[in-house]
Amino acid sequence: MIRAWAISQTSDPDKITEYRKLYELKLQHKELILAYKKWLLSKELTDELKKLDKYKYYIDKILYATGKTIKV
Repeated sequence: MIRAWAISQTSDPDKITEYRKLYELKLQHKELILAYKKWLLSKELTDELKKLDKYKYYIDKILYATGKTIKV
């Protein structure tokens, strides 16, 4: 899921390639993980969505499937 989210946050072709090849998360990816967690609670996601039961779970599932699809 981090792969798909990270790609959605950049337009840099080199970063996109790097994220598509991401195999496992390491300490160097801590900032990405923290930014993702912050995004889940941000105003970018509507209050209506946040009121849904398990909204984070469903977002994770969608991003996980997308990440698997775009993985190189």
